[in-house]
Order: sequence, then structure tokens, then C-alpha cells
Amino acid sequence: QELGKVDLPPEKRATWVIAAWCEFCEYDREGNRLRSGQETMRIVRDENNGVSEKIFENPDGDVYRHEVWGPFGITAQTGSAKGKAISHSTWRYDENGHVAEFHNYDQEGVQVQSSLTVNGKLDHNREEWGYGKGGIC
Repeated sequence: QELGKVDLPPEKRATWVIAAWCEFCEYDREGNRLRSGQETMRIVRDENNGVSEKIFENPDGDVYRHEVWGPFGITAQTGSAKGKAISHSTWRYDENGHVAEFHNYDQEGVQVQSSLTVNGKLDHNREEWGYGKGGIC
């Protein structure tokens, strides 16, 4: 096992790193894990070199998770099994980059979880509501 150097741009250097051991892992120069065991992740970048998509594949090359990313973070995620979508989640952010809405849907497209948050400018929630299947808190 050999350690590799990760070069981070100055604006990303203040980052928490969790120590983890992975026997068969590969990382890109920004610290994104591209391989874990036999599973792989492909990263699609936009014109500004930001992450726009992450595609996760099992050892057979089947996509089991697809994520869409925006300027503040993940905006959509679809989980799949044997080529069929089994879950879908969406995130929406406020103008300060805080998660304002989250919705999770099952394989039939039925909303099973939802949360709405009103944030202040200073990284704290002012109000938050969470709902489960059928709108039950």
C-alpha cells in the first residue's frame, strides 16, 4: 500500500479528511474516490471543470447510482438495480447555498420523504419541516 499526493487548489485546502483504509481504491488528484474494490465512479465535468455528474458502476459495468451536481452540491440522485430505477432524490438550494428542499421518491415515483428548510445567512436553520410517506410528519 502506497500513499499518493493529492493536490488541492487553495480554496479547497481547508478540508476535513476522515481516515479510512481501502485495500483496492483509486483516487483522482482532487481526492475523489474513483474505485473502491471492483466498483468504479466516473466524474463528468462542466466547462468550468466543476463536477456535473457522478456515475457509479458495479463490477459488471451496470450503473447503480447516478448523481447530478450543481454549484452548491448534489441536485439529483437515481438509484438503480438491474437497469431499473429503484429510487430518486432531489435537492434544491437557497441563494446562500444551503439545502432548502429535499424530496425522495420510491421506484413507483411516489414521494416517500420530504423536507423543507428556511435558513438564515449564517449557516443555521431557522425553520425545518420533515414529511414521510403520505405527508405524515
